[in-house]
Amino acid sequence: MLLLLLSLPAMAAQPDYRAERLKFAADPGYDPYGLVVAQKEMLEEHFRLANDPKTSVSEVNAPLKKLLDLYPLGIQVNFAVADFLEYLVKQAEEPDPELLEIASERREKANAILQSILDSGDGKSADTAYQVINTLEEYAVVDQFGLEPTKQALVASPKGHYDMITAKDQDGTEHVIYFDISLFFGR
Repeated sequence: MLLLLLSLPAMAAQPDYRAERLKFAADPGYDPYGLVVAQKEMLEEHFRLANDPKTSVSEVNAPLKKLLDLYPLGIQVNFAVADFLEYLVKQAEEPDPELLEIASERREKANAILQSILDSGDGKSADTAYQVINTLEEYAVVDQFGLEPTKQALVASPKGHYDMITAKDQDGTEHVIYFDISLFFGR
């Protein structure tokens, strides 16, 4: 049952995750802010259940499955699934290579989705901002660079709306990253 919930369909070629993300955000029912809340709640529930020794694997898996159904293009949830499966393999007396393969597929998917954001710009200015469909994607990019956000500001221009995130690296150096939020601003 776990495999059915977390495995990816076999694909011949890498999907165009940029196009998939834009299509996902174009849906009239898309709620980027509700998605942030839902992801936070479901990941917290997953981790809470994972820390309860009386909880079964399928119960621990349930919030991840629900979140994947809600947001299959979520970078953080795909990483969480990969981490969970790798954890299960490490805990097993006889490691399951199929679970490791699925974990690898989920990690590759998360990285490919993240790369589709990084390919949309360089984030150095509003003109070259990363195009995102929600703030979850912003924080995935900031995390990818190993930065800790310190400030966030909204920048409006005739071309669109942008989040300007100031973040520090491990040495304390500040970096400014621009995100084009026009696709979801005001929804």
